[in-house]
Amino acid sequence: MALIRATQRTVLAVAHMATASHVLDAVDLLVPDHRIHVVCTSAPDTSAARADFDLVITGGCGGARRHRGPWLAITPAVMGDLSTPWSAWHDSRRPDALAVPHQDLVHVPQTRPTAAVTGDLCLDRLVRSRPHRAAYRRALGVADGRVLVAVTSTHGPDSLLGRAPAALFDVLGALPRDEFAVVLGLHPSAWYGHLSRPLLAWLERRRRAGLRIVDPATWRGLVCAADVVLGDYGAATVYAAAAGVPVLSAVRLPPGSAPDSPAMALSLAAPVVRPERPLIAYLREAVEAFDPARYESVAAAVTSRPGRAAQSLREQVYRLLRLPEPATDCEALPVGPAMAIPGESLANAA
Repeated sequence: MALIRATQRTVLAVAHMATASHVLDAVDLLVPDHRIHVVCTSAPDTSAARADFDLVITGGCGGARRHRGPWLAITPAVMGDLSTPWSAWHDSRRPDALAVPHQDLVHVPQTRPTAAVTGDLCLDRLVRSRPHRAAYRRALGVADGRVLVAVTSTHGPDSLLGRAPAALFDVLGALPRDEFAVVLGLHPSAWYGHLSRPLLAWLERRRRAGLRIVDPATWRGLVCAADVVLGDYGAATVYAAAAGVPVLSAVRLPPGSAPDSPAMALSLAAPVVRPERPLIAYLREAVEAFDPARYESVAAAVTSRPGRAAQSLREQVYRLLRLPEPATDCEALPVGPAMAIPGESLANAA
C-alpha cells in the first residue's frame, strides 16, 4: 500500500496481547510527526522480519530477534522481575535501549548496559484520566450514584479467576443492585486462554444477576471508572492502587514473589477480603474510609519518575531514530473508555 506522504523513518511496533497497551502508548507519541511511518504487527510475525526498520519497539525483551533495526524494549515494573538472568528472557539479543520505569532497575546487572529510566506511561495516563471518572462511568452505563466495583484478574492458576471460589461471584451477584454495579475486567491471556465462550457460559448466571464484563483491551477505562477494585496481584490491580483507587485483595500473593515488586507493595498495603466477614462491609469501608496515602508505596514501586514518562520515552525514541524531537509539548493523554461486552454476545462468542 502506497504511503499518502513521504516519510523519513519507518517504525515497527511489535504487540503481544499482554504488552500491547504499553507498545501502543509509545506509538501514540509518534502519531503527530509526519516524518515517521508506523507499522504495527503481532508477535511473532515472519513477514515483518523480512524488512529493515529504523526502529523496532516491543513490550518486554522478547519479539525482536527476527526483526532488523535498532530495538527499544519497554518493560513496566508490573511485568515481572528484571533480575531474571538474560538467558531466561525470550531473546539472547540485547535491546539497544531498555526503557524501565524505576531508578532501582538501572542497578540490575541484566539491564545496566542499555537501561534508561523513563517512568511508566500507563500509570501517568491513568492518573491523568481519573479526574474524568464521571465520563468513564457514563461509558459503562453507570451514571447514577451506585458504587462501581471493578473485579480484576490476571491469568494463571494463582489469579483471582484461578483461585477464587465460585461463591465469591455468587456474593458479588447478590449485592444490592440499587447500591452496587459490578464489572469484571480480565487479563487478555485469561480471556483468550480460557476462550471466551466457556468463560461466558460459566459466568452467565452471574451476568443475569447483574455482572458485566468489559473487553480485556479496555481494562484501563474500567480502572478509571471504578469506586473500588476487588482483585489479585496482577497489573490491573497494581495500577489501580498506584493511581489512587481503593483496592481490596481477593487472593494472596503467591510465595516466592519478588520482595521489591509493585505486587509485593500492594500485598502489604491492600486489605485482604476474608470469608468470615461480609464482602459488602469491606466494599463500603473501602469507599467511605479511603486514605490515598495508603497506596503511595505502590505508586513509588511502579515508577520513580511520576508524570514524566511521555517526554522521557519520546526522547529515547527520537535518539534511536536519529531525528530531532518535535518542538511541541509531550504529555500523557487520557485513556479510552471501557467497552462492555453485550449480554447477547454469548451466542456469538468465539
